[in-house]
Amino acid sequence: MDTLSIAVGQVSVDLLDDEIGGSGDWSTAKLRAAAKESHIVGDVVASYQRWATGRLGVTFCPDTETAAEIAQAYNAAGVRAGLLTGKTDGGVRRMLLRQFAAREIMQLVVVDIVSEGFDLPAIEVGSFARKTASLATYMQQFGRVLRPMPGKPSALIIDHVGNFLRHGPPDRPRDWTLDRRERRSGPSTGIPMRVCLACYQPYE
Repeated sequence: MDTLSIAVGQVSVDLLDDEIGGSGDWSTAKLRAAAKESHIVGDVVASYQRWATGRLGVTFCPDTETAAEIAQAYNAAGVRAGLLTGKTDGGVRRMLLRQFAAREIMQLVVVDIVSEGFDLPAIEVGSFARKTASLATYMQQFGRVLRPMPGKPSALIIDHVGNFLRHGPPDRPRDWTLDRRERRSGPSTGIPMRVCLACYQPYE
């Protein structure tokens, strides 16, 4: 793909503290509590309909309860959606992926299941409803949307949780090293990001 279009949705009030666990990310319980106190379920569906109607999308969620609510909200709004979690039966999973590839369903609502080792270039839009402090998780998630294929000129990322502002754009140059460093729990120290309040486009 030659271009990448990124829109940042209405980021809900940040209800998470800076206490990050040993995994380098917030716990599922904290993410779920923050999701329950926000309006993210309705925002995800409305933003998809505003910016990405008719495009195949994956919505990344923090936990199975939030994912089920978002999948139900998509279907109630007329956007056919399937729910995939680590507990989804293998046969059901294969069926949903076939339906998705055939555009019989337009949204896969997932809990970490397609973050790694998953290659379906047909994905055109990624909706972030799972906040992460982990750069690796963030890169795995936007990587699902960046797979090139003929007829797919761009990818769209709709970020509801501030991952883009925390970690920067997918094409930001990054210095990688094998040197051991102390784990940082705070946000990235790179170029700060802002969001245009008129169009929700992020910029450095």
